Amino acid sequence: MSGSKNDRDLKAAIEALIFVSEEPMTAKQLAEILGDLDPKDVEALANEVMAEFNAREGGVEIRRIAGGYRMSTRPQYHEVLRRYLRTRPAARLSLASLETLAVIAYKQ
Repeated sequence: MSGSKNDRDLKAAIEALIFVSEEPMTAKQLAEILGDLDPKDVEALANEVMAEFNAREGGVEIRRIAGGYRMSTRPQYHEVLRRYLRTRPAARLSLASLETLAVIAYKQ
């Protein structure tokens, strides 16, 4: 199956979709988004994407989670990421956002 330009394009699209998705992407979802492809073919391509991506052993990996594919940081970098996230300043809300929240809270 792999090797053709079309497969390379599909694999690149699968990787991009997994990257931007906030939830695990199933083969069925990927197949529908990519143009009503056979989910089994898309699953085979997604598994190739996962194997190729993870072979580079970078700080991010693709995992099978909840029946789908998701990018996540590697567990061995948990501590350094935790330190980084602790040093970030808390997000501040604009005055307009605070007013909106006040109206919502009032109407509750």
